[in-house]
Amino acid sequence: MHFLSFPKEGFELRVYLAKLPNSESPIWCTWAEDREEWLVDATTRASYEARVRVVKAMAHPTRMFIVDELSRAGEHCVCELTEMVGADMSTVSKHLTVLKSAGLITDEKRGNQVYYRLLVPCIVDFFRCVESVLECDTEGKAPCTACK
Repeated sequence: MHFLSFPKEGFELRVYLAKLPNSESPIWCTWAEDREEWLVDATTRASYEARVRVVKAMAHPTRMFIVDELSRAGEHCVCELTEMVGADMSTVSKHLTVLKSAGLITDEKRGNQVYYRLLVPCIVDFFRCVESVLECDTEGKAPCTACK
């Protein structure tokens, strides 16, 4: 961790540059002495908020099923997904809209049908990671080795 020091009239502000594991970008943060907490810059906060939008988009069993199915089949039309999910077309369409808004899927109209496919097939790696969490020691006593 590196820091820049900015002395100013009796107090010193330190801005730290921290590189998190598996992260491309370093994070600039400051220690708020009066609040006794780390504060992150607006760019870092926006990056986390964008990640949360993607995770929230997948935070429903039907949407996870759709993503999983699209990863296996490549693409499906709405009518096929509606049949697989066992819900009405408007419900499935709403789920597809959430996934599309998050940037996970795209659609293509062919005749009267709309076909959906994954934009980021690597999202299934996230599923593998979730499965590893479920397989690991839930009490947190030992580091998980399922991912290695």
